[in-house]
Amino acid sequence: MAKKIDPEKFYTPKEIAGLGILTATTPDTKRQMLLRHIRDGRLPALNLGGDKKPRYAVQGKHLISYRDGAMKPGDYETK
Repeated sequence: MAKKIDPEKFYTPKEIAGLGILTATTPDTKRQMLLRHIRDGRLPALNLGGDKKPRYAVQGKHLISYRDGAMKPGDYETK
């Protein structure tokens, strides 16, 4: 079950994996899938680390638009 996403809050990849909006089976696979989408430019994110060791933060409004564009309605709950 998906949790409510605050549009103004910034989320780490680990927090996003626990929100229930990604389709992978394990939390680690969800995190890897999310990081791949960030690197590919499908999901806008801030890099708080450097080029050698990136640390990403995704704003809730970008996460909501990613969720709505990447998943079919009915695959997640918006309560």
